Amino acid sequence: GLEGVERIHDFWAHVDEADIIYFFDCYDGEMQDWLRKRGCCVFGSGRGEQIEIDKIKFLETLEDVGLPCPRTYVAQGLEDLLDYLEANDGKTLYLKNLHRGDFESRKFTSMAQSKPFFDDLKKRLGPACQDLEVLVQDGIEAQCEVGYDGFQVDGELTKNCIVGYEIKDQGFVAKIFPETPEILKKVNAAFSPTFKQLGYRGNYSTEIRITKNG
Repeated sequence: GLEGVERIHDFWAHVDEADIIYFFDCYDGEMQDWLRKRGCCVFGSGRGEQIEIDKIKFLETLEDVGLPCPRTYVAQGLEDLLDYLEANDGKTLYLKNLHRGDFESRKFTSMAQSKPFFDDLKKRLGPACQDLEVLVQDGIEAQCEVGYDGFQVDGELTKNCIVGYEIKDQGFVAKIFPETPEILKKVNAAFSPTFKQLGYRGNYSTEIRITKNG
């Protein structure tokens, strides 16, 4: 329905005639890498998608580049998860499903409050409960949640960017900045060598919780 745009149904039949191949999201990183090695001009995250998709690699990268990382426990199976939560009952924690699909990230405050959810999860997953992998993270007390939205090529990021402020599930407001604010620039600079190594060339966003002490 867009003037001047032709929909095609066979990607590979048109690769050789493309001036640029644009990937809008994740899950095609290896294909992007292969196309670039073949000489194609590709806009996309490439193998840099690993930082978004692989949550364990992301946490390891945070440590490698010297950025703070919340205390994290990797629960193997529902029984292990419940044992850990029982031992931390009453503490605010965040549960992140490593493989998505089973459930979305959720806040935990007590076993009593979460029991109906886990009863339903056990019923839905059945024997697959033993294969569940969940990151359990301590909360980060923050003054605000802010993010950088811009572009990068092999770790070189645009200075002008959109800076967005979010209140989870309530609202989002953004402003265009001609220069990246210092605290966001620091995070970008820390990740830059990693993205250069992984061949990230595309649009790029962060979500950062800023604590009272900065």
